[in-house]
Amino acid sequence: FVLDEDGRYVDVLADGKEENLLVQKSEIIGKTPYNFFDNELADKFTELLQKALDENNIQSMQYSLDLAENTKFFELRMQAYKTSADALHPQSKRQVVSIVRDMTSEHTSEQNAKLLESVFKEATEGVMVEDENRNAIYVNESMEKLLGMESAECIGKHSEFFSRMLSYQANESIRQGMIAKGHWHGEVELTRADNSTKFIWLSLDAVNDRQGIMNNIVIMATDISEIRRTRKQLEELATHDPLTGLPNRTLLFDRLEHTIAALHRTKQMGAVLFIDLDNFKYVNDEYGHALGDKVLSAVADCLRHGVRGSDTVARFGGDEFIVLVESVRQIDEVRAIVSKIEEKLSETFLDYGFSFTLSSSIGIALIPQDGSTAESLITAADRAMYSVKRNGKNGFDFYSPEHSKPLHDYFKNIQVLKNAFEEDAFDLVYQPRISLGDGSINGVEALLRTEYSPLKDISISQIVSLAEESGNILEISKLVLSRVCRQMQEWKSLSVKPLKVSVNLSTKEMENRVLPDIISSSMEEGCIDNDEIEFEITEETLRSDNTQVVSNFEALKQRGISFVLDDYGVGYSSLKELKKYNLRTLKIDKMLIDDLENENDDRIIVKATISMAKQLGLTVVAEGVENEKQIEYLKAFECDEIQGFYYKAPMDSVQLTELLRAVNA
Repeated sequence: FVLDEDGRYVDVLADGKEENLLVQKSEIIGKTPYNFFDNELADKFTELLQKALDENNIQSMQYSLDLAENTKFFELRMQAYKTSADALHPQSKRQVVSIVRDMTSEHTSEQNAKLLESVFKEATEGVMVEDENRNAIYVNESMEKLLGMESAECIGKHSEFFSRMLSYQANESIRQGMIAKGHWHGEVELTRADNSTKFIWLSLDAVNDRQGIMNNIVIMATDISEIRRTRKQLEELATHDPLTGLPNRTLLFDRLEHTIAALHRTKQMGAVLFIDLDNFKYVNDEYGHALGDKVLSAVADCLRHGVRGSDTVARFGGDEFIVLVESVRQIDEVRAIVSKIEEKLSETFLDYGFSFTLSSSIGIALIPQDGSTAESLITAADRAMYSVKRNGKNGFDFYSPEHSKPLHDYFKNIQVLKNAFEEDAFDLVYQPRISLGDGSINGVEALLRTEYSPLKDISISQIVSLAEESGNILEISKLVLSRVCRQMQEWKSLSVKPLKVSVNLSTKEMENRVLPDIISSSMEEGCIDNDEIEFEITEETLRSDNTQVVSNFEALKQRGISFVLDDYGVGYSSLKELKKYNLRTLKIDKMLIDDLENENDDRIIVKATISMAKQLGLTVVAEGVENEKQIEYLKAFECDEIQGFYYKAPMDSVQLTELLRAVNA
């Protein structure tokens, strides 16, 4: 553009570039910037023009225009312009040449570069950029903190300094990944400049030009040390007994399967020792569960010191422990280990205000003679242990096929169970659930009981297992539902405000396709509403991948039936699984409540469980509450309800009806 000293356009030089003009050439000539731009911008053009004329040199500025489709950025350069006519006519007006260049693309690239630099600078992830020679050209603040180095110590140096912070295996994996794919990512251990270590999630990506030649490598690192610590803690909880710290069943079965495979390859022998403490129920009954737990922890220590470093000691449940002897040459070595265990357990326990001694019954199954799977070996050792029990306890025995003879008792008990059903020998008792807020009774749990003499030596849990194994579990389902519905009808007829009743369902019951129909028909016959009954399931059921279990869940949910998760804390299920099945209530297992006043770990677990469950909108019930101190902690943790002997033991229907009448009065 050619402008005179008054700022008027006298010519437009745009041959071949007319498409870049925003206005036709003919419309520009004779006009001034004020005809096309706002006053502020036009003023700047005028000032620049005057400066170019006064100083007789190139003047420049940058500006932007908001056009209809987008914003464009321009560079303007002005220089005084003299022609031969100026010499002939010195009174003619001076002129300037104004050159305008569209620099939108350059501006965008520059802004993107600034944005990228800002993102790298503020990123919580460590970022380092290398050039084509693997020299560091950029290190952000987060990477400085991770490495324990200042950027000045890194910039310009070959990335070998970073490689030295990683293991040989990590460097080799990275090298192969970059060659094969041009990128790599994974979890590595980083040895920092001060020799401290961190675990990081590391990624490397090659940046190539259009010809495919590598120009840069971008390295990003995230500190995952805390995540790893948390993960290890969760793995510890999932694979170890919280009371004793010993491996639990999950880890035991895993190690046992590996040992079986290893011994098969090496043609060596191993053993499984099933250890049951004799008369331990007396310790719990006489001195309480708190002391019982301390004794179990002491037993765990005795067993650790009684075996070799290569052997595994696990808590199988209750007062049962298992020792996995990984490799022996002869049976006498197993006997020596058993003798040492017996010697350790027979030592007097003096740390509890009084003294007492323990004995044990130990069953031994040899690998591979007595079984080829973890389950078969534990079963064999269990049968050998019961043989010791039947013969006076306090000893050990090796498994033999004769130990399977008690199977005769199994079939005998099945017939006894069948007779008990025929003679209507079962009844129900009810245990209240108490609000910690106001002490009111919020509901009751229906529990199966029997006084049938042939079953007097068999626990209710064993009866249920027997019913499951013999295919009679639905008889229990029908019986319990019928009794519960009949009881609720009776309360209504007596004008007693009925409570919500919880009914337990085993995994085997949930696996039966007719269960939803049995529940629906029982409720219809008893005129029971959905909000008057709920069903308790265990973590085993919650985690089942049986398609019929999932189908029954869905069918019952669609009918408005609600569920309670019972015994939470012993089955290693995730709270996320609770949302999957829309559970409304969570009952924390008695095992976590028993030693609440003495074990900080138990308090941490219970408090965290209550907090997370309540955030998911669940009602939380603590089971097995037996003393005031437990109540204090549970109130502090904002637990909703309690259930246990502290308030009421299970009671029959007559006792419960009297209680409800008194409450209503």
